[in-house]
Amino acid sequence: AGHVTAQRTIVGTDALRRWYTDLLNNQLRGGAFTLTTAEGSGSHRRFTWAADSYSGHVEDGDDTLGLRDGLIQYHYTRYTVLR
Repeated sequence: AGHVTAQRTIVGTDALRRWYTDLLNNQLRGGAFTLTTAEGSGSHRRFTWAADSYSGHVEDGDDTLGLRDGLIQYHYTRYTVLR
């Protein structure tokens, strides 16, 4: 699986785990997430979200997932952490 942002693409279980750990423990530590939209079917899903945390606030979370055989093949993320 791969995770894509405007800054870089990461691939592999260990690299993905490090990215999510950084997001949840540093960028949005203690965050409360709100799903604002969810759409898609088949091999495509898209959702938007917001978050409030001790370390920042997000209003523009936008994620797209590509699925294959029920597994995530890619995950594209865009968001801005406001401090």
